[in-house]
Amino acid sequence: MTNLSKKKKVGLLVGVTIFILVIGAGLTYGRTHEVAQPNMLRVEPQEVIQRIALVGRIEPSVLVTMSAPFDGSIVQIHAEEGLKVERDQLLASFDPSNLEIQLREALAVKLKAERSVQEFDKWAQSSEVMRAKRTLTGIQFNLSDTEHKLAETRLLFEQGIVPKMELDTLVQQQKSLKLDAQAADVELQAVIAKAHGDARRIAEMELANAQAKYETLQAQLARKEVRAPFAGVIVRVPSNSAENTSTETIQVGGNVRRDQPLFGLANLEQLKVTAKVDEVDVNRLHEGMNVDITGDGFEGVPLTGQITRIASQSSTSSEGSGARYDISVSIPKLLPEQRKQMRLGMSANLSVIAYKNPSAVVVPASAIHAKDGRYYVRIVGKSQHQVTMKPVTLGRSLENGVEVNGLPTGIEIVY
Repeated sequence: MTNLSKKKKVGLLVGVTIFILVIGAGLTYGRTHEVAQPNMLRVEPQEVIQRIALVGRIEPSVLVTMSAPFDGSIVQIHAEEGLKVERDQLLASFDPSNLEIQLREALAVKLKAERSVQEFDKWAQSSEVMRAKRTLTGIQFNLSDTEHKLAETRLLFEQGIVPKMELDTLVQQQKSLKLDAQAADVELQAVIAKAHGDARRIAEMELANAQAKYETLQAQLARKEVRAPFAGVIVRVPSNSAENTSTETIQVGGNVRRDQPLFGLANLEQLKVTAKVDEVDVNRLHEGMNVDITGDGFEGVPLTGQITRIASQSSTSSEGSGARYDISVSIPKLLPEQRKQMRLGMSANLSVIAYKNPSAVVVPASAIHAKDGRYYVRIVGKSQHQVTMKPVTLGRSLENGVEVNGLPTGIEIVY
């Protein structure tokens, strides 16, 4: 009896185990063949903005080299590297003694040249013209007197009162005086013509040269005080300056040559940002695009600039790396409060909107199907069980999908 009971228990346990295994296998089979439910998405327009982020440096838009206006010695110097200066602030002054001597000499030459031109303006009353006229008048008077005597002598000769020799002598005098009169008239016309000839042009050119030299020296003298043409900061003479060949120390009492570089002045009223853009993005930019500018060094001073230059040739890059192109972004004129926070060389973060569509249609990449060179999206028809293939054209690839054209808004797609 006991053995029979044990056999029944064992059989019951085996049966339960087999039942559990069969049920588990059935559940596993069901899960393995479960059909995945499709995803559905209602198409709604959305704003799409693609930005290009760059990092650049703050630089002056204008960097000029301040130079000595003339040869002389330095009287005052109020400029040192790193010093911020305001517009029209005195930077240096020079001793103009030697220049004033040159200016007086140039004025004397100018006055003489002016007198020469004035003589030609009144040439008809000049002594040379008057002398030529007197000569011609004297000859004409003698000719008239000779002709009168000749007429009287001819009458006397016809009456046999005077010899023929006397008549011939007066005839020769008449001919000679006529030639002299013609020559004197030609000389008078030549003298009058000087008022409009080469002599006048030479006098006018000499006056023009004297005037130009005098004005140049006056302009140099007016610059005996070198003042800042704009608000900025004193910097060392730019290394690419063609005149930067002197190693002399600029100090009070030192002699300088005309146009000798003294120091550089960087414009802080108008700044720019220079950066490099990768070859992948360079063709997405163009001059005139707005740029948002921020920086850790001038936090709280957001700025908006514009791209003013995109290099046509890539800058030097290491072998194997992609080409990079220099760009310049102008910064609008800063307010005094803003200028206080800006320093040359600060890093700046640039954000450029390379693409913007306020009503773009974006679908997941998995919702797009390609067939025979065309692209389609499955859309739900009037009935939830009706699905059709709608042809679309692809736009830009985005982080959250692909922009497509050709889908009406409000419909549902299946993917």
